[in-house]
Parts: sequence; structure tokens; C-alpha cells
Amino acid sequence: MGLALLVQLGCGAWNANLPKDDALVEKFHANEAEFRSLVSYLSTQGGRLLKPEYQNRVKALGVELSMNTSIDPPKIAFRAASNGWALQGTSKGILYSAQPVAPILPSLDDCRLQPHSAGYRTIGPDWYVYLSRD
Repeated sequence: MGLALLVQLGCGAWNANLPKDDALVEKFHANEAEFRSLVSYLSTQGGRLLKPEYQNRVKALGVELSMNTSIDPPKIAFRAASNGWALQGTSKGILYSAQPVAPILPSLDDCRLQPHSAGYRTIGPDWYVYLSRD
């Protein structure tokens, strides 16, 4: 039912200022080695603050880091853009997750989400474009 409700909400100009899926897929492929290197490092840090060297590497990718370390293995999100408010907004970026995520959709461009939900588009094994709504 959750996926059906997500899809029923349809698409529109609701998140027009967020990057398109293809732009994020291209960003990932152009910088795949760096994303993988950061995930390797971050997976060993247990949510500790990044050293300035790593903060600069994340910034150079044009993303912000967001980690969910309350799960094992952690999900590591590289947020490319967001809109709205801190408690009620949307964000879109690149996600690393060793565990499967759902729902997988063919496109996240312009799709509307219910509050407190997310959708994903597969980039490759363990890598996704994500769209989330708080």
C-alpha cells in the first residue's frame, strides 16, 4: 500500500529546484572512486566528526554528509540539495547502503512523497539516488 500511495501522489513542480536523477547519477559515476573511498573511511568512524581533510573531500564533491549510524551497517547519505524547513522539507542526493532499500522507483524526478518517507533509484550495487521527505 505504501508504494501505491507514493506513486498515486504523482509528479509535478513540487521539487523542481532539486537536481534531476540523471545529474546525480552522472556525479556519482564521475566521482565514484572518491565516493567509495569516503564510504570506506566513514564506515570505520562510528559517527565521529570528520577530520578537516575529509570534510574538504566531501565539500569538493558538492554534497553534504548525513549518516545514520544507529543501524549496522550504517547508511551514508551525500545530500546534494534540500528545500523546505528543517522539520518539514525534502532532500535529494546519493546514498550508500549495504542493506536493500525500498521502494525502488524508475525515477524520482518531480515525484511527491508522503511526510516521513523516501524513494530510491538504483545507481549500482549498494548505491542509490534518494529522495526523502521529513
